[in-house]
Amino acid sequence: GGAIAIDGKSAPLNRPGGPDGDRMFVAAVEHGSGVVRGQTGADGAGGEILGARRLLREIGVVGRVVTLDALHSCPNTARQIVGGGGDHVMPIKANHRTLLDDVRILDGNAAPSRTTVDKGHGRLGQRTCAVVPLGPAHDDLADLPGRRQAFRIVRRRTVVKSGKTTEETIHGLPSLAPARAGRPRSWRSTAGTGRSRTASTTSPTSPSTRTDPASAKASCRATSLTSPTPP
Repeated sequence: GGAIAIDGKSAPLNRPGGPDGDRMFVAAVEHGSGVVRGQTGADGAGGEILGARRLLREIGVVGRVVTLDALHSCPNTARQIVGGGGDHVMPIKANHRTLLDDVRILDGNAAPSRTTVDKGHGRLGQRTCAVVPLGPAHDDLADLPGRRQAFRIVRRRTVVKSGKTTEETIHGLPSLAPARAGRPRSWRSTAGTGRSRTASTTSPTSPSTRTDPASAKASCRATSLTSPTPP
């Protein structure tokens, strides 16, 4: 059980007698403890998506909540997680435009919200989270396997010394049922890791600089767990 985060990082390679370049590694890390439960290589453009699916199959997801960044918000990845007995928390960004448009529509359904405030490192942070439970009335919206809720987190940060304030909005489609979700730490992890691809629908690094958008879309649709051959 417990929650795990899936993420990929590129590492430079120096190959004696061969071409230098980057290699992608995808890891599964436990929330809280930081224990690495598994890791796999993912060569080739778009290989992170297929590498993540392969890794999830290897470590198993029964009873787990899997958090991923928006690159992985694909129907086949979601289907694999819920079909394997786990739950997902998937942020939705502009790389999946139809899903993003749908969750923005759902935001208008006068959902109840909750606000938390924290202070540290010279910053004042405020998060407001609104959640819409999804039922039969929403069958034509947000077509992602297993999704049971849609959330919107508006995060506002103020630098105490300068008074400068920034704001970002994070949308997501978790498969957790409302009774189980509560106020999951995994949502905070998905939405609060700084200026990364995971952090914001307006992140400056979206789409990913390390993954070609066309290749990522092809990998998102692929059902094979074999990474594409590098060009």
